Amino acid sequence: MLTQTAASECLAKNFITAILLTGSVKQAEAAVLDCTDSPNLLGTAAAAIRQTAVHPREMTDERAAAELLPVELRNVLHLPRELRPYFVLRMLMAMSRESCAAVLKVDLARVDEATVEAVIELARIANIEPAGDSAVPLSGHFN
Repeated sequence: MLTQTAASECLAKNFITAILLTGSVKQAEAAVLDCTDSPNLLGTAAAAIRQTAVHPREMTDERAAAELLPVELRNVLHLPRELRPYFVLRMLMAMSRESCAAVLKVDLARVDEATVEAVIELARIANIEPAGDSAVPLSGHFN
């Protein structure tokens, strides 16, 4: 059984993951609530991906979502919506290629291709955002 502190930390991590995947506080909340019976990160990620599939045109409030994220993760919300899940699942959650392909229902080649595109795009975003924006340069964070 999880202690209340451990449960709160798990819930917070799930919520941040859902925000990164959806770009929306509303969709992230729905994804986390969808997994309250079994609050695990993979379940939340899958629910968040389902939320974006069910409501693809729903307007997102990425500024509100960004304010809830640690500053180091805010650039992820600037990734194109179609690349964001690959980056979050492969790079942040360290999900295997096979698991990522299964969750996203794509082949392994697409996982590899989109992950590389996302990493390159994130580096580009970090280098072009004006100072004072919510974006954070990546240099120095992974030393």
